[in-house]
Order: sequence, then C-alpha cells, then structure tokens
Amino acid sequence: MPTSKTPIFTKGRILKIEMLEQMRDYPLDALDILTQSFSDGIITGLHISISESVLTVHKGIIKYNGTAYLIPSPTEITYGSSEEDTILKIIIHPPNITADYTETQFEFQLTSNFELETHEMELARFKLKPGAYLRDDYQDLADFVTVYNTVNVVHCAYAGLGGEASISPDVTAYFARELMVNETENLHDIAICYSLLNETRAIRREVLERYITTRLGRPYAKLSNTEIHQSLVSIITKVKQERRTGAASFTGSRRLIVD
Repeated sequence: MPTSKTPIFTKGRILKIEMLEQMRDYPLDALDILTQSFSDGIITGLHISISESVLTVHKGIIKYNGTAYLIPSPTEITYGSSEEDTILKIIIHPPNITADYTETQFEFQLTSNFELETHEMELARFKLKPGAYLRDDYQDLADFVTVYNTVNVVHCAYAGLGGEASISPDVTAYFARELMVNETENLHDIAICYSLLNETRAIRREVLERYITTRLGRPYAKLSNTEIHQSLVSIITKVKQERRTGAASFTGSRRLIVD
C-alpha cells in the first residue's frame, strides 16, 4: 500500500542512503504532484521590476515539456530605448547530465525577434521611445497594451488547468478590480470577480472564454490572449454604459411589486 516516509535525524542514528534519497525525492515529487494538472507555461512568480535601465526578473516556477522547474534567484537584464518592438523571453537550455547533477540552465534575453522556439517563453514585450521611461503603472485595463513605454504581459503563456495555457493573472485581477470599482450589478460579473481575485495563479482558460461569450452575447468560441484582453476591455466599457443608463442586465436586484 502507499506509504509516506519522513526521515528522522537524531543523535546516534546511522545516516542511511535511503534517508538521503527520501530527502532528495520528496520536494521533487511534491512539486510534480502540485503541478501535474497544469499545462506548460509560467506557474507562478517571474514578476518583472523596472528601474531606469535594468529589468529584474524575480524567482518563480515554470512548467516546460511536462516538467516543473524552479527559477531560484532574481536575474537583472539591462535594457535601453529603441524604436523596435522588443520581447523579453526565457530560454530553457537542454539539461546537462553529470555524475552528480542534472543541470538545466535558463537564459533571459531581450530581442526584436518575436518568433518563439519550443524551448522559449515570453515574459513581456515593450517598445521604448528614446528618453522615455518604461512603466507598469497601468491606468486602466486597456493600458496593458499601450504600444510605447509600457510593459505588456498580455501575450505571456501562463500554465493553466485543462491542458491549455491561460492569460496572466495580473491582467485578470486588474480586470476584476476595475469591474468592482465600477459597481457592476451583473451576476456573471460578480461571480467571475470573486473567482479571479481568489486566484494567485492563472484561471482556467475555458472559464474566461465561456464568461466572455455569455456576457457579450456571442456563441462560444476559443479566444487568443489578445481577444480575451480586448473582450474584457469591452465588458468594462459595457458596465460603465450600463451604470450610466441604469440598464444593467441579469442583476437579480430589481423587483416588480403588484398591488
């Protein structure tokens, strides 16, 4: 039958190979179990901090080719102004196997080549004007895809449930907060807001697609990250219009009283 073992290290006990193997395998097995339902992509972390000339990619976890990898430390990348669209990507190099380790190296690269190889993942994109500063203090949801001087994470592939990568949780959490600020009364909106704000990882892609198509009165369809973002912006616009006109639908908050 399945058994869970935890090594006990006490004075006078002999250190056994099996105990060391248990210490070696436990964290790897735990990580594999926790991420087995996710697609390839960014699982958590790898957030980007911006200074005047340096991007810092923080530690995180990615899943590539069915295996979860820990990025254990931050990495700094120097950047500058350019009139070219630039992508920041992580490159997963083939493992180097020695007698003691299986070592996988990760390289962060800024490039104007937007064609990703199968062993590469996008972390962000931007287009920086000379003399301008890069920013991520978005003014609204639409601002995530502002062309110049803005860190755009809409196109990043985050590990998602159901075998499909999803959109950045930064995008969906921002959407949920903006929706709540605009005091939506739509029950679909309220339900999705609570789900999005309760998640620290990317939400299942199908959930977003079904919410969007229902909310906008469209037949169900698969959507790209760009289409998801555009649709969420359209919903924000729709909520603002409904708020001005008092025409919110599916609220369940209005009653007809007949004497």
